[in-house]
Amino acid sequence: WRKITTSTLRDWFNERKVFDVVIQKDAPKGKSHGHVAIPIGLDENGKIMVAEGIHERVSNHIRVYTDKFVGKFNIFVRD
Repeated sequence: WRKITTSTLRDWFNERKVFDVVIQKDAPKGKSHGHVAIPIGLDENGKIMVAEGIHERVSNHIRVYTDKFVGKFNIFVRD
């Protein structure tokens, strides 16, 4: 696994490259859990779509993240 940038992630989705990816944001100070999500592609507007769940609750959904929000995460890939 290695880290990449948001722009590289976007480029790889546009190129239809095959890779494993996860994004991770550390927990805020004083909190016990960070946030992990799985980018799954780009929406029709070119924004990054992410599959995410909620800790301690059976829940999952697809959300669109802005580049600014994705930039708060560490992006790890294996290609």
